[in-house]
Amino acid sequence: QAGSAPAMKAGHPDVEEPEPDAEKRLKARRLTITFVSLLIVGLGNKLFVKLMTFPLYNYPVFVNLVSSFIYIPTSFLYIIPMIMLGRVSKAERNVPQVVFVVMGALDALAGIMQLFATNFIASGSLLILLQQASIPLSMLISKFALDAKYTLFQYLGAAVVVVGIIVILSPSFSDGGGDSCQSFQCNPILWSGVLVLSCVPMCLSTVYKERALAKVDIDPIYLNGFVSLWQFVISIPLSVPAAPLSGVAVSDVPANTWNGWLCYMGHNSVLEAEATAMRPADDCFPQALIFLSAYLVFNQLYNILIILMLKFGSANLLYLVMTLLVPLGNIAFALPFMPSAQPLTLINFVGLIIIMAGLFCYRFLDKIARRKVLPRGELTSQDSIERARRAAVIMGSATGTFALEGSQYLIDDVVLTSPNFEKLRRSPAQIRAGYLFKLGLGSSPAASPLLDRSVLGPAYYGPAGTLAADRRAPILAGDSECDVLGTPSNPTVGFGGTVPQSVFSDTVVFTVPGPADQHHGQ
Repeated sequence: QAGSAPAMKAGHPDVEEPEPDAEKRLKARRLTITFVSLLIVGLGNKLFVKLMTFPLYNYPVFVNLVSSFIYIPTSFLYIIPMIMLGRVSKAERNVPQVVFVVMGALDALAGIMQLFATNFIASGSLLILLQQASIPLSMLISKFALDAKYTLFQYLGAAVVVVGIIVILSPSFSDGGGDSCQSFQCNPILWSGVLVLSCVPMCLSTVYKERALAKVDIDPIYLNGFVSLWQFVISIPLSVPAAPLSGVAVSDVPANTWNGWLCYMGHNSVLEAEATAMRPADDCFPQALIFLSAYLVFNQLYNILIILMLKFGSANLLYLVMTLLVPLGNIAFALPFMPSAQPLTLINFVGLIIIMAGLFCYRFLDKIARRKVLPRGELTSQDSIERARRAAVIMGSATGTFALEGSQYLIDDVVLTSPNFEKLRRSPAQIRAGYLFKLGLGSSPAASPLLDRSVLGPAYYGPAGTLAADRRAPILAGDSECDVLGTPSNPTVGFGGTVPQSVFSDTVVFTVPGPADQHHGQ
């Protein structure tokens, strides 16, 4: 933190000096590297989540269990040393396990629905386009669960996305899922519906994370470790009712899972002589090892880079990457050298254009029309750390394959532009003043970030003896006023008047020197 803090002018500890050109170039280079890395890794994540299902087509239960299990050792390799070193706070340890159980259950349900749908939807391009259905569904859930407020452009964008999804699914509706389809395993309408409905537990998990942990300073890796643990545990019994959907009898689930591991290691269990239309012969080596391992690596790197983008860049740049991944993924799956490549049809192309228009309308058009941009550039000190931490809490889930599309409202409006969060931003001088005041060394409560002029506005700082609007009395009883940083120009001046209750969080009472009695003023 100290190394990244901006330089301050002498005598004015809260006034930032212009950054040197070298530091600006360093930040620009870091942001560019993060942006390009996120674009490449995000594309790899979208490609390999489908590619891994080609050699492991007969083993979706195994793939689902491995996808959730891999986060347990990688997370606890960090968690255990942190606990031993005393770096895990009491507040983190006191989070009830039932909170992690609920998150794990929702993520397990979303994860198994997504993995099975990904396994049985033949077109990778269709997968990428269907993922955008999480936007209108997350809007509905956020509307009822968080009383989210959306603009006309966002409603219009979500509606356009729905139209685009209907367009790309129209061929499946017209032929009833395919003339040669003899089982629900190859029914694109069914699995498209499963993939869309998986957004419901995914979005509920996202909302629950924000509701349950927004006020807890919890390490995202600590959170992810316990959520992944319970997700894996709950995925085991969920595999029993899910197995028949992949053509595996309940009694054969253990054997099928073991054969999935053997396939990952390069051994074919379903041979040509045993193969059927619904259960093709295995072709495990070396694709299974390469594709599944690549997905697991890309998926973890993707989640890390998302947090770095929110810290070093802005949510707008993150949404730009997400939007660019849609056409890039469609083009990549159509390339001739891709396994099971499928060229883009006219319907796919029209649906892609419509969905892209909806995404642009939902994510950017409102900001362009209102000239409302989210914070840009590197956030400083505790501000950047806190924002990145809360974003990591929201997205700290092993299910994160398709989670980002449904998290925009929380990342944008709740985490990055929340009025309550902005009120709590504190400068170094305000932090020092708060400590001095608690120690009884005379620093004024006007140094509190909640009394910052940028928070209260000029109406709170009327001349002495006059009342401001809405029963707001002047903060200073003398002729002096608070300067722009909320520090008294004259430390000996008394304080009088009242501050509306809404300024303070919950029930915070300040006892400050008053003009009549320097020890017992209000």
